[in-house]
Formats: sequence, C-alpha cells, structure tokens
Amino acid sequence: MKIIHNILIPTDFSDCAANAYQYGLLFADKWKAGMKLLHVVAPDYGVTDLPVLVDIATKEKIEVAIELLQTFKKDGLAKAKETMPALPDVTDEVKVSSLPYATICSVAADEEFDLVLMGTNSYHSAWETAFGTNASSVLKQAHCHVLIVPEDASYGGLQTVGFAADLHETDPYHLW
Repeated sequence: MKIIHNILIPTDFSDCAANAYQYGLLFADKWKAGMKLLHVVAPDYGVTDLPVLVDIATKEKIEVAIELLQTFKKDGLAKAKETMPALPDVTDEVKVSSLPYATICSVAADEEFDLVLMGTNSYHSAWETAFGTNASSVLKQAHCHVLIVPEDASYGGLQTVGFAADLHETDPYHLW
C-alpha cells in the first residue's frame, strides 16, 4: 500500500460522517497526513426557471453549507482534542454539483488525494438500494484508496479490511 499523505473526508454533516471524520483525524495524526473536509451542495433549481432566482437560492445554500462545515470541523477537532495531543491541519471546501460522488472523485484525483475516507449508514432507501449510494459510487470510481466507515464503528485501529475485486484468471496468484 502506498504511503498516505493526503486524506479527503466528504461530509453531509450526519452522525456517520462525523464518525468518519474522527477516523480521518486519527489516521492523519498517525500517518502525519494532510486532511480536507469536502461538502457538496446540490444546485437549487427551485420551482422556477428564472436563472437569477436559482443563482440566489444556490448562493444561500452555499453560505449555509460553509457555516455548517466550519461548525462540523470545529466540533470534530474539539472532540479529537480529548484523545490527541496534536491535531492535524484540516482544510475545508464547499463545491456545487448535482452529482456528489463525481465531484468527490474529481477532487480526489485533481488534488492527488491518497485516500478518501467516508461514512455510511446501514439504512438505505429503495432508491439507494436500486441505484447505489454516494459511498458505493465513490468506491467504484475513485482513483485512490477508499475507506468506508460504518456509522456505528468505533476506532480501535485497523483490524479487518475487506478487499473487493473483479477476479480474473491470474488474480488468485497475485493475491496469494
């Protein structure tokens, strides 16, 4: 496995994202890695086709998201400070996109992140079950390592790692 220098943590501000953020902080501390929080805002199309109103509504969503991201970042750092003597440097960014998973993968590739670490919960709607979640889409499309942290997981170091692959004839030899 290549050395992890940069970790990307996508967040929707949920409890499972907060748990993944704590994992990310611990990993960043252990590996002396940089870390970035990313929140993707969907454009607000609203009930009108007037571009000016859509632009204003989207800008308002971005402003709210920036405030929420700052609070999320600060709360996570405060919680980590209880167990970590030195906190890693954490940057943050809000992007606008109707496809969060594509934006996450694009940021990870463009900014050369070594790891995308994100949370997932056990509940999935019928839509998510049929078409996949952001986590599963990032897992399929990211250029780098992806670590999916279950909502109820508690950090105790890496004990179990699942490896998924489309096995080909020679793969068992390489895995062995």
